[in-house]
Amino acid sequence: MDDPARATVATRVLASVASELRAFMPALIQRTVDLITAREANYRGPGSPLPDDLRTSVSANVDGIVGILAEARAVTEADLCVPRSTGRRRAEQGLALESVLRAYRLGGQVLIDALVERAQRRTDEELTAFLSVAMVAMDIVDQYAEAVVHGYRQAEAELRRRDSQRREAAFDGLLDGRCADVAGASAAATALALPDQGPYLVVIRAFDPAGDCGPTTVRDVCAAFGLPTAWRTRGGQEIGIAAPGATSVRAFLDATRKAVTGRIGVSGLFDRLQETPEAYRLACAALLTVPPQVSDVAWVDERLVEALLAANPELAALLVRRTLSAVLGLDEPDRAVILGTLESWYASDCCAAPAAERLGCHRNTVLNRLRRVESLAGLSFDDHRGLLMCRLALMSLGLVPGAARPYATYVSPRRHR
Repeated sequence: MDDPARATVATRVLASVASELRAFMPALIQRTVDLITAREANYRGPGSPLPDDLRTSVSANVDGIVGILAEARAVTEADLCVPRSTGRRRAEQGLALESVLRAYRLGGQVLIDALVERAQRRTDEELTAFLSVAMVAMDIVDQYAEAVVHGYRQAEAELRRRDSQRREAAFDGLLDGRCADVAGASAAATALALPDQGPYLVVIRAFDPAGDCGPTTVRDVCAAFGLPTAWRTRGGQEIGIAAPGATSVRAFLDATRKAVTGRIGVSGLFDRLQETPEAYRLACAALLTVPPQVSDVAWVDERLVEALLAANPELAALLVRRTLSAVLGLDEPDRAVILGTLESWYASDCCAAPAAERLGCHRNTVLNRLRRVESLAGLSFDDHRGLLMCRLALMSLGLVPGAARPYATYVSPRRHR
C-alpha cells in the first residue's frame, strides 16, 4: 500500500477486528479443535495422546496470533516460543510433521475466516481497508508455522541423538560383556532391533579412521538378504551384529566376497547375545588373517589355524626364525623357487607328482628341492612335527607383517654343521 495514511487506517481496522475477535475466543478455539479432529485422525481416538493437549496448544497459538494483530506489532522471538514448543511436543509424541502442518493450516484457515467474518460486519470502507492488509494475518500464521517446523526438527534431532546414544550404549554393553544376564541381553536386543533368539554373527570391517568410514557393501549385503542388523563404529572398526535366520553363512559369505571392499572378519554362529564378547574376539582373530591392502572376507571357522598364528605374532615370527630363516636368506630367485615349491607341495597334500605338475617340472626336481629345505631348516618331512612346523612357518610369512625380515641372515644349526 503506497499511501501511508491509508496504510495506517487499514492497520487500525485490522487491529480493531482482531481485538473484537478476542471476545469470541472460546468459540473460535472450539471450532478449530473440531475441524482438526475431524480432518486429522492422529488428533483423535482413545490411543492418541493429543486430544487433551490439542485444546491447550490451539488456545495458546491462536491467542498469541490474535494478540499480535490486536496490538498491531511485529512478531517477536518470545511470541515464537509458543509454536516452537508445540512443534517440540508433537515430535516427542511421535506425530508426523506433515500431520502437524496440516493441523496448523486448518487452524490458520479458521482464524482467517473468523477475521474476515468479523470484518464483513464493518462498513464497506473499513472492509476494503481490512482486505488490503489481510495478508498481514496470513504472514503471521506462516511465521508461526515455520516456528512449529523449527521446534519439531530440533526435537526430532535430539530424539535421534538420544536414540543413537541408547543404541551405542546397548551395543557397547554387548561387546564389553555388561549384558551377561538374560534381562540385559533382552533389553539390548530390543534397543538394537535384533531378535531375542539366535543364531547371530559378528562382522567386522577394518578401515582407516582418516579415510572413508561410511556405510559399506557389507551392510548392503545384509540388507539384500533382509538380515536384522545393528552397527557400531569403534576404534577403526565397523562392527555389526547380524541375525542370519534361515540364511546360510556360506551364502552370506559368497555374496559378501563378491562385493567386498576392504578387510572383513566374521565370527562363527552363536545362539545367545550374551556370547557377543567371545564372538567379537573370534571375528577380530579372523580379521587378522587378512593381510593389509588385501580385500577379503575371513570366516573364523575356515581359518582357525591362520587365526591362531595371526593372534600370536611373536610366536609366529619365532617359528619362522627357527624353521625358514635359512631359506629366506637365499638369494632371489632361488628363495622364490624354494618357497613356491613348498607351497605347491603342501597344496598337493604333500605329494610330489601333483606338485611337479603344478610347477611344470619333474617329480624328482620337487623331491630334490624338498631335501634341500630339510637340510637348510634342520628338520625332516618324515617327522610329523617337522612337517607341521614348516607348514605353519610358511603360513606365518603371509600373516605376520615383517616376520621374515629380521631373520634373513639367521643360519640354522643344521646348515652350520
